[in-house]
Amino acid sequence: MSRARIQLQARDLAILHSLAEARLLTAECLEWLHVPSWRARYRQAAERADRDARPYTVSTNLYRRLRGLESGQYIQRIVRAAATARSTYARVPDAFLLTRRGADLLAEHTGQERETIAVATPRARSLQNLDHTLAIGRVCAALRAERSFRGRDLTAWQGDHLLVRGNFDRVTVAGARATVPILPDATCLLDGERVFVELDRGTRPLRSWADKLRAYATYQRSRALQARYATERFRVLIVAPTTVRLSHIAEAIAQHDAAHQDSYLLILAEHIHPTTIRRGWQRIASVEWRQRRVIDRLVPTPTVTLAPQTLWENEA
Repeated sequence: MSRARIQLQARDLAILHSLAEARLLTAECLEWLHVPSWRARYRQAAERADRDARPYTVSTNLYRRLRGLESGQYIQRIVRAAATARSTYARVPDAFLLTRRGADLLAEHTGQERETIAVATPRARSLQNLDHTLAIGRVCAALRAERSFRGRDLTAWQGDHLLVRGNFDRVTVAGARATVPILPDATCLLDGERVFVELDRGTRPLRSWADKLRAYATYQRSRALQARYATERFRVLIVAPTTVRLSHIAEAIAQHDAAHQDSYLLILAEHIHPTTIRRGWQRIASVEWRQRRVIDRLVPTPTVTLAPQTLWENEA
């Protein structure tokens, strides 16, 4: 079968660049980045929500471009599905990734070194982490789309697939059996400030946060931080799946990195969207300690009060 031809446009190359940066994206995320008209359609859908059951949908023109890129083997579609109940079966959005052919084309047109363009290989082992990788890409797309809309940049974005290639430090944490890696799910610069992104999907025990938070406490103002990122301080943006989980993580911060608790912002995964990515965050406003009996002894336990916090202030 002959490969369908596609007349490449600047927007197509921009889509390939976004996939190279974020690794995996849904059509919705790509629309945020490359179809400016989505905001007007999104507002219209929100205004008619009470009287019209029709949901907001991604532009058919974007899907047409994606099909063209797919037919040219520049991108690959990963079909996803999820059983919601025994008697129902629901589709979830497909994922798109850059192929080797797409990376070659991107390097040819942008002058970027080919070996610096990462390509996700859809092996069975990789697919086990599909949702996590898509969640990281969604954060990247939401941040970049909103900041671009506000005339701001998102710079130096690196996902964990790039950081894991030795681009991270290890620190010694008291009580840990080995050194603990400083390996966030992503890192970037927001208005010149170093930011680490952590996505919690509620699949790991809450105690796994203890070593991570103590490692971040050690990393603040360290020589290693200065050497790698040319800064003395950083912020950590934490995405949590539920309000309960978010509160538990905030309590863990109070327990294991109280000295830097102002460096942490938390947000629910449902707010990872360009319209809420700036305003949906919460900070630790206060901590009250109480004694709680555990078996035969009293253990100090924090009760955390959270307050709204914008990620950045827009210019007037």
